[in-house]
Amino acid sequence: MKKCMFEDFIDDYLLNRLVK
Repeated sequence: MKKCMFEDFIDDYLLNRLVK
């Protein structure tokens, strides 16, 4: 588990933006 849920959300969000 990561230290912060928000961090995980940002990671996923940024990855999605980069992919698209």
